[in-house]
Amino acid sequence: MKTTFLILLVLVNQMLNFKLAFAELKNDSHVSNIKSCYVLIQNEDEKIIQLAHKVFNKWQAKAKTKKVIIVDFSKAMEQKRLFIIHLDSGKIILRSKVCHGIGSGEKSKPSVFSNEPNSKMSSLGVMLTAETFISKRWGYSMRIDGLQNRNSNVRLRAITFHDCTKLSTPWSWGCFSTPHEINDKLINLTKNGTLIFAFSNQNNMNDF
Repeated sequence: MKTTFLILLVLVNQMLNFKLAFAELKNDSHVSNIKSCYVLIQNEDEKIIQLAHKVFNKWQAKAKTKKVIIVDFSKAMEQKRLFIIHLDSGKIILRSKVCHGIGSGEKSKPSVFSNEPNSKMSSLGVMLTAETFISKRWGYSMRIDGLQNRNSNVRLRAITFHDCTKLSTPWSWGCFSTPHEINDKLINLTKNGTLIFAFSNQNNMNDF
């Protein structure tokens, strides 16, 4: 009986210690910060998914897939700022870093954009993925076509999706250059008729 009583005391003590530790954990500022970060990321994802649906609803006559590529140039190039959204599942199925054109600014964030040939700038707006090809320099690549006046020259300018491995600077000449380990998968997921929408701030986020 005495042994049983001692065991019960030990168990009760352990339970009390666990409750105290759990209460402290709930109030811990680091845990609160982690929760806040998670909520922020979740909210950003929801905005990107909603934006993809809006773009698709307006331009679906041009689309041949139920996916949309969103490029958020308001984010720094060190961040993952390219998102592929699968509209049927309502989920982001791929995230990637992506270069901007050197003419748009030799900084982490682009500041100016253009549709002009030889500008080496990125273009904004709604575009459409097209055929794939093997570039002598970049390897597996994908051409795109502009759907708005502000990006009507992207094919003429040879703006494509391609591997960024052989870039001589951290910036492209206007192409959507992505990491080697992402490039092929991204192209295979979106080739031949996926809508692209690139924006740079809240003012042009709905300019589609």
